[in-house]
Amino acid sequence: MKIYDIVDYRACATSDLRAASNGKEITQRFAKITGIRVEITDSQEEAYTVS
Repeated sequence: MKIYDIVDYRACATSDLRAASNGKEITQRFAKITGIRVEITDSQEEAYTVS
C-alpha cells in the first residue's frame, strides 16, 4: 500500500474469523504487527459485499 500511496482502505474478515473462538485476538495481533485494523463483518454485510 505504501508503494502505491494507498491512503483509504478497509480490511475485513468474514465467516472464518467470525466462527473462530479467537477471531478477535487474531485481528488484534494482526493490527499490532501490521498497523492495519481488521474489521470482522457480520454475515449480512458479507453477503452484500460479495454479491
